[in-house]
Amino acid sequence: MDRHAPARKVFLPGTAPGLAQGIVLTLCLNGIGSVMLTGCAHIDVKPKDPQLLQMQQFAEKVAGQLYDRNPATYVKSQQQLGSEIAPSTLKELKAHGLCAKNSGDAAAKAKTFKPEGEFKIDDSSFLKATDNGLIPVEVKGVTAEKEKFDIIFLIGLNKKTNTPLIVSVSGK
Repeated sequence: MDRHAPARKVFLPGTAPGLAQGIVLTLCLNGIGSVMLTGCAHIDVKPKDPQLLQMQQFAEKVAGQLYDRNPATYVKSQQQLGSEIAPSTLKELKAHGLCAKNSGDAAAKAKTFKPEGEFKIDDSSFLKATDNGLIPVEVKGVTAEKEKFDIIFLIGLNKKTNTPLIVSVSGK
């Protein structure tokens, strides 16, 4: 073996189903050869898990609807938020002026927007899941007005429809 080979990491998954613990072995091959054993906790999630990808795409879509300033699509975006955000959270967003208060308000606001600029998502990522199974997704981007945003959605499942539902929104 090459004495100057880079360290290798080997992942050994937990053996009991449902456990989110694993062991990472870091093999450091140097002059005398040594093995360092480090225990760490991890969430047993595959990077391309379809359900998590669906949650991430959902968060990106809702961010696009919240920051939509296109006069042709704004009213529809505001209407869709009603089924994608929990009622109590939507009420808070309306109180802070982040969403239209009603369809008349949405139509009036849409008339004030210019079709210039482009909404863009720079990054979206998962944060550590909560103890009750809610999944936080952080979405960063730039609004059509060239303002940066960094928003965290806490996502659960709607009990009636079994579809994603935003239960909390916070900004950084």
